[in-house]
Amino acid sequence: MRVHVGYEEGRAFCLTMAPDVDAVRRAHERVNLPFDSITEVKTATPGDTFFRRQSQAA
Repeated sequence: MRVHVGYEEGRAFCLTMAPDVDAVRRAHERVNLPFDSITEVKTATPGDTFFRRQSQAA
């Protein structure tokens, strides 16, 4: 979906929609694109991020 690239550092961060980690791994292997790690992320609103954290701390 999206790639964030640091050309000077020779690094890229890919945002990929996939059903699971293995699907991401296979997609990268098919195009010979190495990776250090795969991390699942979710979309969050400011409310999810800030209000949830405050209510859990209380």
